[in-house]
Amino acid sequence: KESAILVIDMQKDFCYSSGSLFVEWSKKIVDDLNKLLKRGRERGVSIVFTQDWHSPDDPEFS
Repeated sequence: KESAILVIDMQKDFCYSSGSLFVEWSKKIVDDLNKLLKRGRERGVSIVFTQDWHSPDDPEFS
């Protein structure tokens, strides 16, 4: 059995207050996520990142 860490949509636009799609609660998980990723890397666990994207005229920006 192998484990993996999936990191979904952890991007600057969501995690920084200056980001255009900032999510307030994301600030609460960044430190813990970084610790988890460090431990995972030390143990050779596969880490997969996904990236959300939007075109400049996306309705989410209005």
